[in-house]
Amino acid sequence: MLLTDKAREEYFEWRKQKGFEITLSQTPSQGTPYTFAELYNIYEVTLICEWLDAVGIWIDTPPLFDFSEVKYGCVVGNTIIYSGNKDKVFNTRLEAKMQAIEKANEIYNSVSF
Repeated sequence: MLLTDKAREEYFEWRKQKGFEITLSQTPSQGTPYTFAELYNIYEVTLICEWLDAVGIWIDTPPLFDFSEVKYGCVVGNTIIYSGNKDKVFNTRLEAKMQAIEKANEIYNSVSF
């Protein structure tokens, strides 16, 4: 889980109120290239991003086209976490979102809402 402390507790409460629960009986359809754990991780990251939007912490993971292949940067609020430096970018949007969530978690836990 990418969230800790107050952020984790309040995220789970928000998720419960919204009815965004997932159970093990919900399995991916046959032929999907992802395992259940991978799908759950993608789903969880998406919900955390939605929760962060709801509490006023916006993250963005823009594609960066300055390299021979597409990479992704990471922005939390007005703070660029990783962008423009080839050594500090991510291969997938999911990796960039996970890094952004970690920074957003720090911000949320350090501020009183």
